[in-house]
Amino acid sequence: MEAAQKSHIANQHERILSLDNQLKHLKSHLPDWATVKSAKQSLVVKANVPKPRGDFWNAVTVEISNSDGGKLQAREFPASQWPTFCPQRHINLGGHFCLGLSEVPTVNSENTAIRWWEILRAHLELQFQADATRTWPAHLEWDHGEAGDTQAEMERLASKHGMEQDVKNAHFYRVGWLAVKDLPRLTKAKDRLVNGRAPCPKGCQKRRHPILRRKCDKRETIFQLVKLEWQKRKQAADFWKAAEGQHCCGKMKNCPLK
Repeated sequence: MEAAQKSHIANQHERILSLDNQLKHLKSHLPDWATVKSAKQSLVVKANVPKPRGDFWNAVTVEISNSDGGKLQAREFPASQWPTFCPQRHINLGGHFCLGLSEVPTVNSENTAIRWWEILRAHLELQFQADATRTWPAHLEWDHGEAGDTQAEMERLASKHGMEQDVKNAHFYRVGWLAVKDLPRLTKAKDRLVNGRAPCPKGCQKRRHPILRRKCDKRETIFQLVKLEWQKRKQAADFWKAAEGQHCCGKMKNCPLK
């Protein structure tokens, strides 16, 4: 047997062991709102998620299994209440819930198991709320596909330079200088903003007078954020282009698939 084949088999075996261990941790720290229905190749639970003010949401059956990235994923199984694909509800192809970009932990301890169950509970509650409102909360909305990774990169960059609110305003509420349709253009080399003599796009001022782009102390961070925003917009457009032809569930107020 060739070395590459042996390595592939070893990696598969390691992933199976990792999945088994993660599922064991989840099963050992089952929340009171979940009941195990099956625990073979995947973990299937009946979820009776409590409402904030008492009573419970409708019971839903959830299958928990391994993802390509090695972390656990979850979906309604079989799908009866919710669609098997709806970006506006953060349901990926195959019905798997988009539980977050980086906050979903690898389950290897009691603490990570409790955290994973809490993330799932919060997501299920949002699904039930979406049934009632036909919207997803604006402050929890994320771009889809690769655009979501770029959005996270923008937030990390902004947090280092005191621009967190600028990015959040653009992403979640579509307001502010980063959300404008006529976003500043980049040079052909994509190494700076064009027209350095124009006012800073963020609106920075000195003695109540606009600061030029090329003289703004924050010009490098502003340039990087603008560059990433252009990238994010293209990635978002590519995502919806690739999704053309997918059936729209019709359960959300605003959906590009309609």
